[in-house]
Amino acid sequence: PNGIRCHFELARYQYRHRQTEGLHASVYTLARIYPAIYSHLRKESFWSPETQTAARKGLAQAVKEHTMPDTALRNLSSIAAEHGNWDKALFHYRRGLAASKRKIKATEFFHLGRLYLKTGQRSEAEFTFFKGLDISPVRDRYVTRLVRLYQNEGAEALLGLYEQFNSRYRFSIESEMAFI
Repeated sequence: PNGIRCHFELARYQYRHRQTEGLHASVYTLARIYPAIYSHLRKESFWSPETQTAARKGLAQAVKEHTMPDTALRNLSSIAAEHGNWDKALFHYRRGLAASKRKIKATEFFHLGRLYLKTGQRSEAEFTFFKGLDISPVRDRYVTRLVRLYQNEGAEALLGLYEQFNSRYRFSIESEMAFI
């Protein structure tokens, strides 16, 4: 942890003193040794497309070195999605879920489902969404989000979602209202 804090402060120092090569090297090192730092790096004043590239390379190296591979892969997915590369975002996110040693949460299934929708794989998306709904403790909240998401897909997709939901679960008032 002390090394991470030192590298972070070094990156800030390098930015203040316009040492861009050193800054990129520090960002690379931070992402490589502690992939979870990515969300904090994004909030820094030194964040730029160039530092994002350095972070991406550090995250890719972290995956190769098996340093928090699930976190590194999810962050790589986030970067790919930010650039509109949905296939790559889906690829990294799926690998990140597979690398995780813990049970997959409902929110993660919903994110995966959205990535499937972005890549045009509607049947995979629906399967994944329902896996998330099956384990979700707050199903009604996610049904409302899914309905909003499927409204962009068109009436046929929304009707298919409604029929599947109706065949699997009992409607609560909130869920019924979401489809109206």
